[in-house]
Amino acid sequence: MMNWVSQKQIVLASGVMTLLLFIAVIFLAEPAIKGNTGKGMVSLQLAFTKEHGQEILAVWGTRGMSEFRRWIAADYAYLLAYSVFLAGLLVRAGARPGTVRLAFLGGALDAIENTMELFFLSLPQKFPAVLFFIHSLLSSMKWLLALWVIGYLAWRFIFNRVKVPGPSLN
Repeated sequence: MMNWVSQKQIVLASGVMTLLLFIAVIFLAEPAIKGNTGKGMVSLQLAFTKEHGQEILAVWGTRGMSEFRRWIAADYAYLLAYSVFLAGLLVRAGARPGTVRLAFLGGALDAIENTMELFFLSLPQKFPAVLFFIHSLLSSMKWLLALWVIGYLAWRFIFNRVKVPGPSLN
């Protein structure tokens, strides 16, 4: 069912896209958004209260919010790339289908979180506080899933000698 994600070309392409988009988000988007404020995207994701989120937006100012809107498409592409990449690695590691689905669940949570942030940026005063709290819960779940998946993969690759796609040495 999910074997398509473990094809060598898919794993390599999604891995390269994940790396390139990671570099873009971390080294271009994040500094452009937070400027000298010290409050980046993760700060907003894990703010938990609408008031704290509004404080972050106030610190960003119109420039930071404009940069956020400018770069959000890259974050959507990033979540797609890392979901496919991690799922492919999980299949190659011999993970059960339910475990493989965790990579896609993390990406789905990220997409919902991004969409909620766009709505929050558009109407920070009218955005319901409970939805902002849910947004931060979803973000926390995404980060926990990512850590779990990466830990699982590290364990499998270190201790089970899983085949990593790449050039053959034969």
